[in-house]
Amino acid sequence: GMLWFRRLLVVQIACWGCTAMVCLDDTVGYSPVRCGARVCLFTLAFSYVALLVALFLLCAKDEQWFIHMDFSILNAATNKINFWNLLAVRNACELLLMVLLALLPPWYAGDHVRHSRFYAPVWHTIASMWFLSGISFFCSYLELFKSTSALALAIPEVARRDMIPFFALFIVIYLSCGVALRISVLPSASSSDPSFGSFWGVLKTLEEATHGPDVQWRAAMEKQPQPAGAIFVAFLWITLIMLSLLIAMFSNTFDSLRSQVSERLMFRRAMFCITIEKLFPQWYH
Repeated sequence: GMLWFRRLLVVQIACWGCTAMVCLDDTVGYSPVRCGARVCLFTLAFSYVALLVALFLLCAKDEQWFIHMDFSILNAATNKINFWNLLAVRNACELLLMVLLALLPPWYAGDHVRHSRFYAPVWHTIASMWFLSGISFFCSYLELFKSTSALALAIPEVARRDMIPFFALFIVIYLSCGVALRISVLPSASSSDPSFGSFWGVLKTLEEATHGPDVQWRAAMEKQPQPAGAIFVAFLWITLIMLSLLIAMFSNTFDSLRSQVSERLMFRRAMFCITIEKLFPQWYH
């Protein structure tokens, strides 16, 4: 199982690197590096997908392991293994998306499409989002290594258990402080003030203060009414407290997961090994 796991990982990394070279090289016209990367990507991706489809149709479709799986894309069952969550299948889906990205960059299109105000920004946005989503996909590989399984398993759990409730509460505090701060500066702030002259400006100021509390502290304390300064300082303190609570939540979630790491690691490895075993014909084993 680990032999094929390493092979899939090498193919995935090679295709990821080729896709990155195609997306980063925006030279108009022929580029030897980009052309070579595309050829390598297409060869590896189509070979892998063709092999997977052939093995599934010829050897695996009648196996009980696959027959009893959940094949729904949305609303997946919680008491069955989902076919689309298998690492080998996810690998094929990712490779097909890489091929689409490498086929459709603006610099391979005609002049009309290349200079379009719609196509290029949309393609760049989709490509950027796809590379960000690669973090989650590569975590699926890291879950199968003993040294990285704890961290890889903790990331989705932390996002689900801690980040969503934290941001829900933080947005309530953020909007409440924004409204209160805007009302308190109405008598003194002019409409030309980029920091406090509008409600949108106040929201941007508070968001900026979340990352750098010293940026607008003097402007809020010295140039605005005292209630505005008090609200601004209160928001900074609440933000610090919330971030401290978030770190504590992360710690608790990680500690609770560490006790289950061995079980989850063995389950992930078993699921991968059984999938590979059932895909290949019996004579291969």
